[in-house]
Amino acid sequence: MLIIDHRIAGINFRTDSDVPITHLVEPVFTKFQVEGARPDLPFTIRAINPDFLPLAPMDTITRERLLMTIGFPEQWLDRPLLRSSAIWNKVKACLDKPELAHINLRWNRAIIYNYSANELDFFYPPEEREIFLDPLIVAPHRGMFSVFMPNFSAIMLHGAGIVRKDAAVLFFAPDEGGKSSMIKLADGMLVLNDDQIILREQNRVIMAHGTPFGPISSGPIQSRLGAIFLLEKSSRFALSPLSTADAIEFIWNEHAHLWILMPRSLRIKAFELIADACRQARLYRMQFPKGYIDWNAIDDVLPA
Repeated sequence: MLIIDHRIAGINFRTDSDVPITHLVEPVFTKFQVEGARPDLPFTIRAINPDFLPLAPMDTITRERLLMTIGFPEQWLDRPLLRSSAIWNKVKACLDKPELAHINLRWNRAIIYNYSANELDFFYPPEEREIFLDPLIVAPHRGMFSVFMPNFSAIMLHGAGIVRKDAAVLFFAPDEGGKSSMIKLADGMLVLNDDQIILREQNRVIMAHGTPFGPISSGPIQSRLGAIFLLEKSSRFALSPLSTADAIEFIWNEHAHLWILMPRSLRIKAFELIADACRQARLYRMQFPKGYIDWNAIDDVLPA
């Protein structure tokens, strides 16, 4: 049994699992570990016996309410997993506000996102225990947490970030677009993360926070958002102004996989957070050659 707490961007994440999750005890996560914190977002992982399903089929009204949850197809209504008492108790807790729940029944697994209660439950068949021992589980584990972030006036974004002149400098690009290369060139600088950062609105100010969801991080640091750069590989270094609309469009489209799991109310909050971030930050396109960054040029465009 593993119960471990991490505080990321001021939000207390608890993982309560009946199987070890190796990446949660790696050094980058240890920097964010806390003891005795009351969880803001508990994530429970439990094995389920698919051969022990004692409950009777559900009634018509309950079936209709399930169909009101996010993306729940009619063919799932008769899935045997819904007759598990452990799973059903978690599902039933969502049905007072079904529009604020996402229930996924695939591959003999049940993943229940209760956005109203900020609770996440993952039930898996015993023969699939090894999926949690795979280092690649860090990506879906991160994704499960990230969809709750708008409930905390926050959003987790696929980007890299550093701190310069007491301001957060963020870099966005498609996969293999150069984010990690940028961070490797940031020798001696405070690193939010080389893959995932969290933006959180505090007193109408967007703060950028470090996360452990990438191999390089200086730990739980934060700084006011200063600038956003969209990266483009090139033969020379150059900065050019970027419009707010173009920045919002790029960041929103790059995270489309998150929005389909969120209730409409959270999608609206996520969009507003991205828009506020882009309005508060200096925005540029950055062309850069392999192995070279003009840090003085970046400093020149940061807020004084």
